[in-house]
Amino acid sequence: MQRRRFAEGRSVLKRLKHLVGALVAVFVVVGVPSTVFAHAGLESSDPPAGAYLDASPERITLTFDEAITTAFGSLRVLNSSAKVVVETPLTRGADKSIAVAPVDAVLPDGTYVAVWRVMSSDGHPVQGSFTFVVGEATSTSGDAVAKATTVTHGLSRLFVVIRASTFLALALLIGAIVLLWSTDPRRLSQRTSILVCGAWLVLLVATVEGLFAFGPHAAGVKIYKALDGDLISATLTTTFGRAQLVRVVLLLAMWPLLNQFVMGKRRMVPLAALLVGVVTTVSVSGHALSTSPMVFGVGLDVVHLLAIGSWIGGLFVVVFVTRRLDDERTLLLTDRFSGLAQRALPVVIGTGIAQSWLLVKDVTEIFDTQFGRTLVIKVALVFVVIALSGSARRALKQRDARNLRTTVVFEAVVALVVVSLTASLTGLSPKVVSNATPFEQTLVGSEVFVTLAVTPARVGKTEIHLILSRQGGALGEVSNVEMRMGLASMNIPTGPITLTRTAPNHYTADVTFPFSGSWSVEVLAGTEKFSVARFAFDVAISD
Repeated sequence: MQRRRFAEGRSVLKRLKHLVGALVAVFVVVGVPSTVFAHAGLESSDPPAGAYLDASPERITLTFDEAITTAFGSLRVLNSSAKVVVETPLTRGADKSIAVAPVDAVLPDGTYVAVWRVMSSDGHPVQGSFTFVVGEATSTSGDAVAKATTVTHGLSRLFVVIRASTFLALALLIGAIVLLWSTDPRRLSQRTSILVCGAWLVLLVATVEGLFAFGPHAAGVKIYKALDGDLISATLTTTFGRAQLVRVVLLLAMWPLLNQFVMGKRRMVPLAALLVGVVTTVSVSGHALSTSPMVFGVGLDVVHLLAIGSWIGGLFVVVFVTRRLDDERTLLLTDRFSGLAQRALPVVIGTGIAQSWLLVKDVTEIFDTQFGRTLVIKVALVFVVIALSGSARRALKQRDARNLRTTVVFEAVVALVVVSLTASLTGLSPKVVSNATPFEQTLVGSEVFVTLAVTPARVGKTEIHLILSRQGGALGEVSNVEMRMGLASMNIPTGPITLTRTAPNHYTADVTFPFSGSWSVEVLAGTEKFSVARFAFDVAISD
């Protein structure tokens, strides 16, 4: 008997491992942002982006569109040769949305790239850059900006695994507890108990990993510094760090109750309280923390996660358990789960709609963000799961256990993708972020400098800034300025762009890039005092 239970335990743990691996794979494919997480947006800076200064600035001030954390904040200033000339921590300004850094060095004349890194109120690191000029500009040739905005994805990938493990384990834990609580234990098997313990263990390990990996992730340093005392202390000053620590305590307190629970001693009130507490720590580690009102947003997210866990987590449990049950017990268990799922589904849909309303401020921009596109895919797949559940109910009414098992497996596969997308949404920005200058380059002609800035350099609406200056002295007003752009890879010929003069020798244009790729941007500038100069830029536009 003991051997049989041990074999069953190994089988369940092996299947759980495969399920975790599948979720991580799906998450990596559909849910990994291509750049560093972007949530807080830079509203303004002092000096402003593209500014021409007479003297070296004494400090750099950044103003964001929401509260930020400077525990891991840093500022680097690179010269036109991509050499770091200033590196200093950022500190909180007069407001929670303001960060300040002193510029201790005296910057000689030239073009500089300021690279900043802070953390959003929802615990996600944010990075950006902008260019300013002291005295006379120098050519950057794009190398400084490219080096400044390079992001190492090693830790981001680790957090993909951590988030995937957390959401899967949480869903399994909720689903298994709800099924055990509402179902006659005789309809289940020893596999369910092992699944509960396995989900608890995965959730605990993922939480501890997140606690130690967050510091290097937020600071932008290597993972080997995970045990650095300063980083750990800084992590515990953040909401994310405190939430992870509280989750560890709650999970340890839950362990003896879980053991009693799976043995039939159902002390539901303390176990349910601890489970809600664990779910709350997950909610305050994501977008819900930045909603207004925050308590309402966090409460919605808690209810949403509990409902998803009861529905989808319960579905995973049914798939695991029914493979070893006879037809009669399979039908009884699935019938019970079907009733629970029907009650959980309206809650999932209702809270999901409310969350989307809080997070997505402008519905017209939903396809302009990876968050919005991912959300649309998730909603579509939820309806696929609903359709499959309808087929499962028909098989249940017909008492067809074989077709029921097959349908439930397909339903679980699609639900797995839904869970992965839910996890991926925590790492994506729900708003159009235009805080950084992904592309900014200054080219030098014989008589004139031309600086081109594209903010942001991605598909969709973007803003182009064109600034002209003169080498070796003041530049008179340039009245003859033209801009053309095209995309050769998509057979889009170069065409004119309408420019708006906003200041002397400063022009802007609102452009919508329909496709990603290397766009050719041509600038023609000339006055009566010098011949027309041509400047060619290759602007990389991403998805």
